[in-house]
Parts: sequence; structure tokens; C-alpha cells
Amino acid sequence: MNETTSTQPPIVVAGTGGSGTRVVRQVLSSAGVFMGDHLNRSGDAMNFEPWLDRFVDPVLDHTRAADYPADGLPAKLRGEALAELRKAIAAYRAQLPNPQTPWGWKNPRALFLLPLIAEAEPEMRFVQVVRDGRDMALSENQRQVQKHFKSLFGQQPPEHLATASLQMWEKANLQALRWAERELGERHLVIRFEGICMEPERVILFLLESLGIEADSRTLAIAAACIRLPGNIGRWRSADHETRDMFRRLATDGLEAFGYELDADDPGITAAEERFAGRPLIKLREQQERIRELEQQLQEVYGSTSWRLTAPLRVLKRLLFE
Repeated sequence: MNETTSTQPPIVVAGTGGSGTRVVRQVLSSAGVFMGDHLNRSGDAMNFEPWLDRFVDPVLDHTRAADYPADGLPAKLRGEALAELRKAIAAYRAQLPNPQTPWGWKNPRALFLLPLIAEAEPEMRFVQVVRDGRDMALSENQRQVQKHFKSLFGQQPPEHLATASLQMWEKANLQALRWAERELGERHLVIRFEGICMEPERVILFLLESLGIEADSRTLAIAAACIRLPGNIGRWRSADHETRDMFRRLATDGLEAFGYELDADDPGITAAEERFAGRPLIKLREQQERIRELEQQLQEVYGSTSWRLTAPLRVLKRLLFE
């Protein structure tokens, strides 16, 4: 289809590498958002990879930041970047099934070029996916650090890769947050990876409703089925005392800004989720405990020989679990 016939602004999903953008892309795709046909194994829209490869470092070399005015870039760099981006968007939009289809793309490194994307698509929506930077510092996925740390900071990354990772996590995410809150307002959402894993239906409902996407029970169930709770959430707690102290020193501002408790035992949802999800979030563990209690009671009922007497409780179970 022709680019000019689309009536929907794009949804851009981005975050520092390994933050869980793949999960959010899967959720949006399952809810009917066109998130691209030409993808790599991580679900990145390959239409935009050449653009990112060409322009992330030159832009960061000039700005040393993720929060900058696009019109402050050198005229030649800005002009070439916008021309190539608009060309990539036009080709991408041509794949849309119809003008009413909600659409977007997922590329973690778009985090560094948001001002340019906003200039090309002024009504863009931005979903910033964040995961605890301490967990990410201990991840094997450090490609963004290896590719772009020097351009963002103006120096080679420190030998201790976890240090470099956490420094980059804090700087990139805080600056993207500041830019998006100022420039996009309500068209900017923060989704914490821990939150969507531990309370998928609640966080997915917030995500879809905020984006104006219909979120009936079937859509929520299909989207929630994309979520798997990984076993490495909170792995930073297994680090030695010296490493944990280093994490605190390096990233206190970022951790607090995104609602991560500095010494909490629970790596999941905190009260700070209310800022991002717009509603109180009930602890998943409390829900699970209540479900276990009800299941035990129902099992005792099922053991009864009087099936007729237990019929009302069978109805109750259907109401609770269907």
C-alpha cells in the first residue's frame, strides 16, 4: 500500500540490549499489531537494521547522549539519516494489510535515535522496555556495550564488562526517559520486564489500553501465553558483596527512577509500578496463594460422594478459573 494512506502512527519498541523487547513485540503481534515480516531471531525488524548500523554511532559521536534535539545534529548527518529512515518506513508500511492496521517495529537500538524517529513520525508512540540493570550487567548479551559504548561515552568501555553494561544501562535509559516524558508525554510507556513476566495479564492490559488496542479476554489470554517467567530474574543477588556494592554505587539513580529496590528481597513488582501502569498492582504471590487455597478446597469437595451436592461449587470453580 502507499505510505500516505496509513492512518496509524507507529509503535516503536526499544530498550537497552537484553531488556525484554522481544516479549513486548510478541505481545503486540499477538494482539493484531503489525510488527514486521522480515525479522531476525530476536524479533527485530530487519528493515531498519541498515539504518541503525549506519547512524547510531555517528549520532552518538556527536551527541554523547540519547536525549538531544534532532535539529542540533550536523545538517548533512541529519538530512541523510531522515532520508534513509523515511525510505525504510515507506517500504515497511507497504507491507501493511490495510490502512487501519496498527503497526510498529521493535529494535532495541532505536533507543539512541528517538529524536530522529519522532521527526519522521511526529505522532509516534514509544514503548520503553526496562529490565533490572544489575541482572543485565551479568548477562552474556553485551552486544550494545561492545558496539556503542565508545560512541556514547567518548571512551573505550572498562575492562570489567559488567561495569560498562550498568553504566550504559543507566545513562541510556534515564536519558531516553527524560526525552520521552518531555517530547511524547502520554505517548510514552515504560514496561518493566519483571512486571510483565510476573503479572502478565494486568501489565498487558495496561499496555494495550494505553495504545488504544482492543483488549478483550481472548486477546489478553493469547498475549499472556507469550510470556514465560525466566529463572534468572534477580540473579544479581547471587553476586558477591563487592559486586553488589559496585552495582549500587554505579546505578542508584537509574534503579530508583525505574522502581527497583536497592536491597529488596522481591525482584518483581514494587509500588513504583503504579507510576508506569497507572493502577495498583496486586502481588502475584498473594494471588497464587489464594488460588492454591481454593484449589485445595475444591479438591476436598471433589472427593465427596455426593456429586449433586457439590454442583454449586463446580459452578463456582468455573467462575473463578475460566
